[in-house]
Amino acid sequence: MLQHLYTERRYFGVDPGPIDAVAVALACGVEGHRITSLTQLEEVTRSFTERPRPVYLDIEVPHLIDHVPPVAAWDGGLAGAGERPVY
Repeated sequence: MLQHLYTERRYFGVDPGPIDAVAVALACGVEGHRITSLTQLEEVTRSFTERPRPVYLDIEVPHLIDHVPPVAAWDGGLAGAGERPVY
């Protein structure tokens, strides 16, 4: 988010693209689930509590650029502050 707000949207880093993390978990011998509803999460959680084991859950959360968490420096950047904060 700091790059998005304070470097004129010039990014550095590596984006590996979409990864099917559930398939990676399964390939490693770990049960994996892509959770798309609260009902599904409840079912998988109930199954885990009945039989504890390694389980990978893939739960999508809002992207930082679409839904900014309440971080003061990020709020400043969104409000137009041009200087990157020092932590």
